[in-house]
Amino acid sequence: AEMWWDGECLGWSNYCRGAYDCCSRNCKTYCQLW
Repeated sequence: AEMWWDGECLGWSNYCRGAYDCCSRNCKTYCQLW
């Protein structure tokens, strides 16, 4: 499952949030279920 939504410009970050691998990129946040 992939989801995109508008977010703050945070450059690039990569971290684990529960069952999701989330990244912030190009002013959007992207999460993909592992």
